Parts: sequence; C-alpha cells; structure tokens
Amino acid sequence: MTSRQQFQLKLAPWALLGVAAAWGLAFVVMKDAIERQSVNNFLFTRFSLAVLVMIAIRPQVLRKFNKELLLRAGLAGIFLGFGYIFQTLGLERTGAAITGFITGLYVVVTPLLASVILKERISKFVWFCIFIATIGLALLSVQGFSVGFGEMLVLISAIFFAAHIIALSKWSSGRDAYAM
Repeated sequence: MTSRQQFQLKLAPWALLGVAAAWGLAFVVMKDAIERQSVNNFLFTRFSLAVLVMIAIRPQVLRKFNKELLLRAGLAGIFLGFGYIFQTLGLERTGAAITGFITGLYVVVTPLLASVILKERISKFVWFCIFIATIGLALLSVQGFSVGFGEMLVLISAIFFAAHIIALSKWSSGRDAYAM
C-alpha cells in the first residue's frame, strides 16, 4: 500500500465525520433561513447560486450537454427538486432534528423503492441493514413520537430523494457525473 493510500485511509473517517456534521448543521441553518424568507425564495437562491458556482468552476461542462443527458438528468433533477421542496416545506413546520431523522430514511426507502420499481430482490443482509439504519437514525434523532403535517412532507421528500438515487443509478452510467 502506498503512502498516499495510507493517508487516504486515515483521512476517510474524518472526512465522513465532517460530511455528517455539515449535513446535520445544514438543517439548523436552513431552519433559520426559511424563517427569514419564503421556502421558494430560499430554494431558488440556494440552487441558482450552486449552478453559477459549478459552471464558474468548470465551464467546459456545458459542452457535455446533449438531448439524452438533459432528459435523464432533468428527470432525476425533478425528483431531487421535489425532494428539496418537500423537505424544506416540512422543515418549516417541524424541528431540525426530526427533519434530519426522516430525511435520513431515504437510506431505508431506497432499497425498498428499488425493489418495487426495478423488481430487485432485497437480500436478508439488506433487510438487516435497513433495520439497523432505522434504529440508528431513531436513536440519534427521535425524542417522542408524533406525526404531523411537517413530518409527512419530509417523509415524501425522503421518497423523492430515494427516487433520485435510483434514477441516477440507472441513468448516469457512462455519462459525465458533473454534467448530470
């Protein structure tokens, strides 16, 4: 094993921790932001800025666009967009911790949805992982049990996020990931 690979192995847990912390903190930041502006304005600003930054970083990506990529990426993007819309509308009506928990259920929903849409069989190991992921997310986030309108909106978002993952798994192979 090269020294670079050893460094990457040592860095990986810290990178995962950083991503998890940033993901969790994002709900707190978003909760504050949507209290100051409408959900639509927040999402429009957030993703318009993201598009501009991505194009500024790699403008040559525009040359990779073609009809097939735009169709598939567009449909996957619709799933992602609805995921964010429902998540943010739900966050507006419930707490950040429960929003994080319910959003994290996309990990559980993805193989279940794939089994229905793609007719993929779920192995015993995947069922075990679904169970462990659900318990882990609940232990990290849930403080009592109530299901309101906000929670239902966030659950719908988790389903859209799962559909986005499934769409990318089927449609992104052989395509430029950055362009997608």
